[in-house]
Formats: sequence, structure tokens, C-alpha cells
Amino acid sequence: MKGGGYFDFQPFDGRRCYGKIILWRYRRFECLYGKSSGEGERYTQLIVDLRGKRRLPSDMLPNASADVWEQYKTISLKVSNVKDVEGNYAMSTFQGTTGSYTFNYTIEVVEFDIARQFTPDEGTSLDDYPTIELWIREDDSFTYEGVDFTYSVNGKPETVFVPISQITKKDSPDGDGVLLTIPVPNKAADENSDVVVSLNNLKAADGADYSEDFTIIYKTSGKSMAGLEIESVTPADGAAIAALEAGSFLELSTNMNDRVGYVWFRIDDQNPKDPDQACVKTMTSMKKETVEGKVSFRTEIIRSVTFFEGHTYKVTFNAYASRAIICTVQMLLVL
Repeated sequence: MKGGGYFDFQPFDGRRCYGKIILWRYRRFECLYGKSSGEGERYTQLIVDLRGKRRLPSDMLPNASADVWEQYKTISLKVSNVKDVEGNYAMSTFQGTTGSYTFNYTIEVVEFDIARQFTPDEGTSLDDYPTIELWIREDDSFTYEGVDFTYSVNGKPETVFVPISQITKKDSPDGDGVLLTIPVPNKAADENSDVVVSLNNLKAADGADYSEDFTIIYKTSGKSMAGLEIESVTPADGAAIAALEAGSFLELSTNMNDRVGYVWFRIDDQNPKDPDQACVKTMTSMKKETVEGKVSFRTEIIRSVTFFEGHTYKVTFNAYASRAIICTVQMLLVL
């Protein structure tokens, strides 16, 4: 469909306003509302979204012949029950059509030549890929909100949504399409399981369903945290210290830094005078950092943590690749 139509209506507050119905290839209709004199702010009053709804004669009359379909050259759009914020119907310039507006448009069959290519190829393991690429021809014929990565976790599907704001989109070098660079989530999953990648909320200009065309299945060996161990920690395991001074750092490195996405820690007195006072440092996050090629988890001590003489303190680290799978490792500080 293509075309356009204007209408005037008189809201009940006495202001004369105007609007325009805009039809574009994604079939999004907007009624723009504001003062006819141009004063004041114009804003979107009404949106009629018909994306994903096919309205060709062949869709509306599926049992008819092609000759019958050819007889239909126009299509009508009617917007009904338009009210102001107080519930009053908006006035129309056409008699007997209060709160309703009708427009006629020429039917145009939207046609385009789609093509897509994922990199790496289907069936590849994503374990060593921080990003994947998707090349799309006729990208402007589609809308989507991002990319879904669906993993198998404990035998059940879990989806990680990567929004369009985190995806880099640019024209492909050959100028024949666009190239999307999509970050791969750091997600723990079942061993040797599938990862299904698809476009989120995909809609096409012709109203057809292309979701299968933009879906690909990869593999993952899984990101088990079994066997996680501390390689180094500052202060060291078993160190005798009087306090963690404000401004100092607690730093941790494991044998699985590449798999660990998040680390939190807490400190507990192992022989407190009052069991209710055993926790001396509640769960606190650590930041993953890379310094001179070395990955570790660090946190600055903002307020000094003082220890009692003769007491043993346990530092518990909760390390996890994703928020779904947690593994705990521990160290001791002795005074």
C-alpha cells in the first residue's frame, strides 16, 4: 500500500488541530497532532501499527481466482473510536463520522529479494567466538529489536537477549547489504548442547514470516564451573593481618578466569564471641579487569575491615559464568 491522507478535527477544548496519516512500507500509521497555526509542540497522538498483517486480495479472498484478485486495486483504512483524554469523541470534517476517519489507498505488492549469511557457519561451536556476524540484503525491508541466543541449561531452554543497541550495524564492503556484528553472551550451558540464534521480534514489509530464514543453530561444549580453583589471591590465603585497610585492594585470580563472568565475596569470623556478629563483610561484588594481558577480579576496600586477634576469618568467593550457575571457593585469613 502507498499513499497519504489528511484530516481535520475539532477537539472539545476549542483548539483547531490537524493530522496526517502516513503510510510507509512497514505499514506504520501515525496521526500527528498539534495547533494548526504551528504554535506549540507537535507530538504523536495516535499510532496504528499494521506491520505483520497481510491485506492483499489473495489474503482476504484465498478461494478466489487470480482474475478476481486483479479487480481489487484499492484498500480502505478506517480508524475508529478516536477520543480525547476526557473520553469525548474527536470531531471529523465528514458528517456522521464522529471519532472515525476513513482513507483509501492504492494496493501495491511489496516485493524484495532477501538473502542472509551468518558467520561462522551453522553447526560451529561458539566457544571461541566473542562475536558472530550476520549479513542481510534488503535490511530496510525488516524490523527487529535485537538477537536471541537460546541455550540449554539443565535440559531447559534459557534465552539471552542482545538488544540492537549492543549490535554494530554497517554497510557491507560490497555495498549489497548490511553487516551486523553481534556479541556472543557469556552463558553457562549444558555440555555439547545447541545454541539457537534468531532475530528478536522480526517483522517484514510484506507481512510474511521469515523467522526460520533468520535462525541458525550453533554448538557449545558448555561452560561448566566444575574444577574451579584459586590460583592467586591478595592478601594471600592464610595471611596474618590486622585489617583490610581502606584504599587497599582484594584481588582474585582463578584457573577459569575466561569462564567466570561475575565474582562476589563475603568475610565471616570463624570463632566469633557472638554468632550473630559472625559476618564482618557482607556480599560485595568484584570487578573483572585485564591489566597487561592478565585477567583478575579486584575490589577496592572502601571502609576498613578490622579483625580480632586470635580469630580466623573465612573469605568466601561466589564465582559464576552467568547468573544461573554459581560455584563457591574459599580461603582463610588468620590473625
